[in-house]
Amino acid sequence: MPRDFFIALVTALLLFSFQATASVAADFSGHSTPSFLELIYIDAAAGEAAGGHSAVKLGRSVYHYQFHEDGLLVLARQNWEDFRYYYNDLSNRTLEIVSIPLSDSEVDIVRQSFLDQYLTQMLDLGVRTRLQDELSFYEQLQSGTVRVTIPGLGLFDRQSRYGSGTVKRLKSEILQRLPEGGLEARLAEVNRLIGQQLHFIDKAVEDDHPRARIDSGHHLRELAALREGLLILVEDKGLDPQALIRPSQNRVAINKDLAIILEEFRLEIVQAISELLQFPHCDRGTALLVQIARVLAIESSLQGGELVTLAPWRQQPGDKKSDDAVREEDLLQFFHREAQLFSERGLETFIRSAPSIRSISYSMLEKLRGNLLLAERAVNDPASGFSPPPQCGVPCLPGTVELRPANRKKGYGLMVDRVRSELADHQRQLEKLYSYSLFNKNCSTELIRSINKSFVLRERAARALGGYLEPGSGLSFVPFGLHDAALKSFNVDDVEELPSYRLRHLARLVEKEGDTIWFRESNTLSSTLYSPWKEDGYFLFFTDDKVASRPVLGLINLVYGLLQTAAGVVMAPFDFGDRFGRALDGVIFSLPELFFFNIRKGSFQIIDDEGNGSFLPKMDMGGP
Repeated sequence: MPRDFFIALVTALLLFSFQATASVAADFSGHSTPSFLELIYIDAAAGEAAGGHSAVKLGRSVYHYQFHEDGLLVLARQNWEDFRYYYNDLSNRTLEIVSIPLSDSEVDIVRQSFLDQYLTQMLDLGVRTRLQDELSFYEQLQSGTVRVTIPGLGLFDRQSRYGSGTVKRLKSEILQRLPEGGLEARLAEVNRLIGQQLHFIDKAVEDDHPRARIDSGHHLRELAALREGLLILVEDKGLDPQALIRPSQNRVAINKDLAIILEEFRLEIVQAISELLQFPHCDRGTALLVQIARVLAIESSLQGGELVTLAPWRQQPGDKKSDDAVREEDLLQFFHREAQLFSERGLETFIRSAPSIRSISYSMLEKLRGNLLLAERAVNDPASGFSPPPQCGVPCLPGTVELRPANRKKGYGLMVDRVRSELADHQRQLEKLYSYSLFNKNCSTELIRSINKSFVLRERAARALGGYLEPGSGLSFVPFGLHDAALKSFNVDDVEELPSYRLRHLARLVEKEGDTIWFRESNTLSSTLYSPWKEDGYFLFFTDDKVASRPVLGLINLVYGLLQTAAGVVMAPFDFGDRFGRALDGVIFSLPELFFFNIRKGSFQIIDDEGNGSFLPKMDMGGP
């Protein structure tokens, strides 16, 4: 989500808070949403979702439990449109929604209960993150050198010679705005604060003072970022050329109107930098770095006559190779066309933005142009694939600096042991609270348990829902079993089915072209709706829309998978077992079809009609 620096960073956070508040407010509004608790059954799919998945929809928000790699079952909260798009379209799964009428106050009670559980869980997981950060920090202190990673510092060429002249104009404008003292005086003050903070931590550890546990190095990191920003100004450092985005096929010339807008925006950023330096607090360093980088990028645009923006990524593309990189040429062309469109729209939005939201629209423009550059590179070199690195709300390529505190190894060693012990205790507590069990604590049992918990008393829950369902009773621990149990146990007003993406479009094709298209669309080789990809395994026939013929088609799929498995054994020395693994998936998920059960549906990397455009490949949402 877009943010800008200092003003923009705060503005975007406020905007995000406003949007989140608006979403919650819409959920709580009886005028905008009917008073229903809606249970969602998502049918089975290959992988971890062989038993289906369960969720609850309250207004425009969806809550569902997801199994994570660390073994925890975590409550997720999502926007309904995003949830439906991922499961119903990209994952190609049919949704069945059971609507249970409740009063406005009862819906509010359930919604607040889920929200409380979600926030409590986030706090618990946040404690683990803090302890992990503390452990890393004190381990570094114990080694005698703290390597501080600073977002935004990687945007600059810190190896360039002193006084390169790139920030001369900016420095002059800043000095005119500072009421007293120059940049050197502020740099000296920040160096003093860094030394003071290191001494404080060192002394607190030596005295075993509880304040030694404050901030886990956050203050040091921000002070170090502030110092680096001041050094860039004092020593006149420039941008790293790799930090600038210049898509070669979609160059934007700076005309008179755009030049005026960029110059106005540059002056706004200069003013923001000056305000940051009025009182160099320790929480402004990262903001200062990115604001300086943006001024330099705008300067480069104005001087060169062509728009350049900053890289929006957390790491340079190619720092980590992804096995999920898209290499199919048709998909790459699609990504490129869509990236072009989005980039053009992003520029139009920036040009038309009011000054109050200009920083936010500029952040979005940086992201869109970054994606455009990656798509362009992938089209030119399909072998490299399209795999965007993680993005930030604002440009945040990191750099590192080293700090050297007094080396009290014994004291820091004791602190490392203490934090490690606390982290282990907290992890055990998390496992106790959020552990996963196939039969007793899964996405279905916890969903019903959470609903029941909302009403506190069993009688109250039964009165509101029209019946009571014990978590895990009968087959309700399985998503399809929960769906059936809900239909029998609760006061159901309506059941709505949302067919999967393929089934929806298959019905349209049949209506348009007739039943003659069945064979063409029934198999993965000739289908115009589906393009095979390795995550779905090898199979020939779709069986989700066939019941009577499912065992026969499943047998064909099984034989096809076995043949591919044999081929995979031969190819293993050359493709490192990739074909064999894909073929084995095909065999495994063909077996249920022999007994009339369908699990595998096939999934989609992109959806390009009905207004559903996916710029990125299919994502992993961490659950079933």
